[in-house]
Formats: sequence, structure tokens, C-alpha cells
Amino acid sequence: MTVAFEVVAEAEVAVDVDDQSGEDTATGIVVIEPELQPGDTVRVSDVAVDSRGYNVPNTLRGQLGTLDFHDYAGWFVRPLDGGYGEYVAAEHLTKLSETDVLQAEVTRLTDQLAVSRQAIEDTRSLMRQQFEQFEAWKANLQAVALQAAEDNDMCRVFDRVMEEVGLEGREREITVRVTFDGYTDITVMATSYEAARDQITDDDVVQTLVDFPYRRHLDWTADEEE
Repeated sequence: MTVAFEVVAEAEVAVDVDDQSGEDTATGIVVIEPELQPGDTVRVSDVAVDSRGYNVPNTLRGQLGTLDFHDYAGWFVRPLDGGYGEYVAAEHLTKLSETDVLQAEVTRLTDQLAVSRQAIEDTRSLMRQQFEQFEAWKANLQAVALQAAEDNDMCRVFDRVMEEVGLEGREREITVRVTFDGYTDITVMATSYEAARDQITDDDVVQTLVDFPYRRHLDWTADEEE
């Protein structure tokens, strides 16, 4: 029996079978699906080269991409995560199943999340470091400026400058005038309202405000002493 094969088209093979009995031979077309097709998702090997033997850039090696086919140069891989594509020799491409693609996407997203979290943590660490450096610089600036002010009898100028730039000045006694309006309840033993009113002193009012805060109802403002 003789079996003859003839390629009649890409991915198609004609098969003729002759059992040498003189009877009719069997013929048919067998369709062979190519291993790689345009649009496939593939993984590029870690040592990939192109069809001419030149190394594929490291940015594509070990990565996933989609396939395109160019007659003049062969398989062209476009990275899934963007960027420039490259020509890659077929023997350095592995076709991925749908399950492989999904798993690879999960892995890629997980890796991206880990990188993002690390970037956030690095940023926080850098911000903390910069804050600490700024606080140390600010404290040193205040100390140097205060020493210069004290040496030159310019403490009031120092206080004013520190206040204008939003930095702390010297800790010192400062008198604030408080204006308030309100009322409190004071209970005394008396025979009439007039007698009770006459018994109440300033000390009684102040003491009641201190001892019975739930009895006081005050509106007050604080201003610089005139």
C-alpha cells in the first residue's frame, strides 16, 4: 500500500492512498491547524531572537503579546501591556490557552498592585523623611534667628517676623483681654430677691463659674490687650 502526501495550501495536505489492488484509491484533504495564528496570545521566551538571529530586546523577553504575521519578516509580537512590538522567531513563541491568558492576566495585575503599593509606601517614607528634615531645618532656623535677636536686642522684631511667616516665636507672657456676656445661677439664703442680689459678690460669681460649669452660659471673645 502506498500513501502519498501533497501540500495543496497552507495548513492543508492532500492524501492519496493506493493499496496496489487495482481498485479505486482513497483520496482526501486533511486540514492541519497551524500552531500559531495571527491574533493568538503568546509568551516570548527569555532567550528570544528574531528570524535573522538577532536578540529580541529585554523589554519583550518573557512577556506576553498578541501575534501578527508579516510575509516579509514573519511573526510580530505586540506586548499586552503596551509599548513597541518586535519580530520574534516562531520557535521562541509559546501559544497560550484561554486559561493561561487569564492566569497570566491575574499574575500581571497582582504584580502591578504590589508595585503600586510599594510605590505608595516609598512615597510615604520619602514624605516622612522630607517632613522630618524640614522640621529640623525650621527648628535650627528659629534657634539661630532667636540667638541673633537676643544678641542685638531685637526680640520683638523676631516675634513679629516669626508670626508673619507662620513659625513659632518665643514663649513669653502674653496678656489677652477677654470680653464676655452671659449668665449663671447663684443660690443664696435670703428673705427676698433684693436681699439675695445684695449678698452676691464678684467672688461668688467667679467661684460659681468655676465650680458649676453646667450653670454658666457664656459668649466671649479674646483680643489683644490695648
